[in-house]
Amino acid sequence: MKTEIKETAKELEFNPTYSPVSAEQTQQFMSILLGEPKEGFDKMMSSDEAPFPIQILNKRVNLMELPIIFTSKAKMLALILTDGNPGKMVTLLIDCLTHLDLETDQEKRLIDENKIIDIYPSGFYSQNSFIEYVDNYIKLRKVAWSEIY
Repeated sequence: MKTEIKETAKELEFNPTYSPVSAEQTQQFMSILLGEPKEGFDKMMSSDEAPFPIQILNKRVNLMELPIIFTSKAKMLALILTDGNPGKMVTLLIDCLTHLDLETDQEKRLIDENKIIDIYPSGFYSQNSFIEYVDNYIKLRKVAWSEIY
């Protein structure tokens, strides 16, 4: 029996709770968003010098030739929202892919900080919701793009 793949978490019978963004996370992101990136920031975020969860994100996108492009600020926001957890980072990647309109031009494949905020307006999944989503939906391949987990 083949599992029916849903396009997004919203189409599943999954009602997650979210961990509100902490004051520290808000402060971290606002300093990145409002500040001028240091010279070489974009290059570093695409290299093996990036924080480990971002390296995982970069390698998945590059090696699997995924139709998605993250800005450096989006990568930093993803790192902050996922608390540097590699599994949460891959889940965020899956959610971003399911929210793309792949029939349109390259600009629609760009994930910037605004797109991540649109996907997670209340913060990232709570720990219990994250575990439920991974165990009951992603690992069972009920979500589009779940094969990259």
